[in-house]
Amino acid sequence: YEDADTFYAAIIDSIQKDLEGNDEHILSSLKAYSSSIAATNQVAGGKAVSEVGNIHNVILEEAARSNPLDLLIPMTKAEDRIIMVGDHQQLPHMLEPRIADEAVSGIKDDELKAQLRKGYEDSLFKRIFDNLQKDGVVPQRQIMLRTQFRMHPVIGNFVSQVYYKGKLESGNTEIIPHGLTFDLVKDKVAVFDNIPSSEGQEEQERSKYRLSECMRVLEILDWIFNDPASKNLSIGVITFYAKQRDTILEMASQDGRSYTEDAGEGEYRISDKYKNFEDGKERLRIGSVDSFQGKEFDVVILSTVRSNDIKPSDPICIQNEIKRIKERKRIDISEEEAKENLLRQKYGFLMLENRLNVAFSRAKKLLITIGDGAMYQDEDAQTYVEGLYEFYKRFASK
Repeated sequence: YEDADTFYAAIIDSIQKDLEGNDEHILSSLKAYSSSIAATNQVAGGKAVSEVGNIHNVILEEAARSNPLDLLIPMTKAEDRIIMVGDHQQLPHMLEPRIADEAVSGIKDDELKAQLRKGYEDSLFKRIFDNLQKDGVVPQRQIMLRTQFRMHPVIGNFVSQVYYKGKLESGNTEIIPHGLTFDLVKDKVAVFDNIPSSEGQEEQERSKYRLSECMRVLEILDWIFNDPASKNLSIGVITFYAKQRDTILEMASQDGRSYTEDAGEGEYRISDKYKNFEDGKERLRIGSVDSFQGKEFDVVILSTVRSNDIKPSDPICIQNEIKRIKERKRIDISEEEAKENLLRQKYGFLMLENRLNVAFSRAKKLLITIGDGAMYQDEDAQTYVEGLYEFYKRFASK
């Protein structure tokens, strides 16, 4: 052989030829020499995993996102130890609301019905974690990783105080600043960009959307990408509503912009120019909060969408809601139930704390939240959308 590289290439070529058409030998060799295997929950119940033999330890990753029946499949494979890894404070397990509603539809006691409905919403991971936190459980069988290295300490501390009772610490204190210089974000790490209702409230089609926020998102994207400091910054645009996401995606290809392109059949996608960096790392993503689980971006723009005049604690509004339900469904509801209806009408998905937690915790260097600030300043906001109430109080632009 002329040199070492030629020798290695010849050996590899020889091995490849020996292995061709010998799948069973390859599989048996992997089983004999591997100390670990990987599989999805359901594949874990299949023949290939069963033939591996004894499995001493089972590690369940993203366990808080899996429903109980799926989790039980790999759990039954463990001989010695089950290790569940997840965060029940973020996106919950997959649950079809219609199925959960049907499961409790026959319960007449409202309090019991609500309790059982909540039980369906809680993941198996959360149930086990909470049970192992109770006094008297010895030895300790649950831990919390208390140091985060993604977020700038300003963002990390906010998320910690609102969603983790201050237990989450920031380990990365030397994050390079984003360097953007336009007025809204210069020398800032977090900012609430107030778009008052006078600029247009939310609208409803198949989903909620707000055009004034869509336009503001695109204006901010323009400022970012026109700033030389954006050269190496990844950008995520998050919203809670499909119609808002789709509107932003479509508008991002109009008026001389090329952030997105027509993908056909009314769909739009990020254009090749903005999709990835040269090394393949994602540069721009526009999507709903569910598509951001497990991801991180240097800059996150969060569009909250909701802007309306609903007053859930107003006695007149409560009585009007009782009357509306009576006329529409011919049933009587209490003032408490009427207020709950009004709260859902006012805030919608924003009341889901785990989704807000995911949205707030994706940003590494800069978090911009866009919304109608008047929605997040009263006692209802403080109680039912605490994250947005606190974010507005701390970071509203002056």
